[in-house]
Amino acid sequence: MPKIFPKRNDPYLNLHNVTQILGWQANVDFSPLTSIKGVLSYIAKYCSKTEKKSEDYHQIFNTILTSLDVEAPSRVVYQKLLSSLIIERDWSAQECCHLLLGCPLHKTSRQFRSLNLSWPRFNAFQSLDPLMNNDDLAPTEMNWIDRYEWRNIQDVNPELADVSLLQIFRRYNFRNGKFVLRPRAKPRVVIVWPGYIPDKSDPAMYENWCHAKLQLHHPYTGDVETLQWIDGEDIGWAAAYANCLSTCGGHDDDPLANEEDLDDDDEDEEFEEPEEEEIPREMRDWHELANRGPMTQFIQHSRLGRHDLDRDFDWHHNYMTFEDIRHQEAGLRTNRRHREVISH
Repeated sequence: MPKIFPKRNDPYLNLHNVTQILGWQANVDFSPLTSIKGVLSYIAKYCSKTEKKSEDYHQIFNTILTSLDVEAPSRVVYQKLLSSLIIERDWSAQECCHLLLGCPLHKTSRQFRSLNLSWPRFNAFQSLDPLMNNDDLAPTEMNWIDRYEWRNIQDVNPELADVSLLQIFRRYNFRNGKFVLRPRAKPRVVIVWPGYIPDKSDPAMYENWCHAKLQLHHPYTGDVETLQWIDGEDIGWAAAYANCLSTCGGHDDDPLANEEDLDDDDEDEEFEEPEEEEIPREMRDWHELANRGPMTQFIQHSRLGRHDLDRDFDWHHNYMTFEDIRHQEAGLRTNRRHREVISH
């Protein structure tokens, strides 16, 4: 994904926008987005970002006790406890307002459904009979995975013989004892968990990942363990997945991580700032301007970008202007038209 790296005459100068900095009167980073993918990634990151939760009362109380002198009166302890509870906030004012008024917190064009592939499987309990014995097992509800595994592909749902579990969760409803296709509805967004990763250095994790991959994409009935049987032999989940890669033509995309994703861990994410060692920096005038904070008085006249260091810097050395780019684009279009005329 392309990124913009404008010239700068200070190695510690962040990307910034002069109007934004003078309006906020504080240090504000500025990163231009260069593609629609970058915009969507930026929005998705902050929509799904979870805030750091505050500590529980017990932890806060212990932290306060360890920071005070043993002879401090109890009144001081409780004052600090109340102060800590007031400044901590797990929900914003807007979220609290929406919850109190019964307003939806979000609107989406897709439906979401959770798919838990962990084992053993835990299903919801049915209503308990008050007359049942203490030694009796409580009955449980069948979830969608149970209904998928025990679907009747002979008489009731013969068309589901080649439909995978992931396709059922995305494109079907369960009505009147059978799965029914949603022909006009958009596919659901399926949230698969646990989030297994294909880490071959952890054999147990890799086996679970192979298990989840096969269960998501290979149609089966009855016991899911049959997916690791090849020619009547139990070869294990990793070997069964390797056999799948060599014999299957491909599968639908799923939310689980792919093996290719682990190869990109060394690359920095576009919106993540790399951790750097703290380097002593010389305080300059723009540092002092940023340190004033957002509550300072409005600056009528600013020298930001107009200092002698900025004026003396050769900004146009080996620099291509937009006019130069337009001339090059026009030349490319002219050459393309000449080639098309010659070819005809």
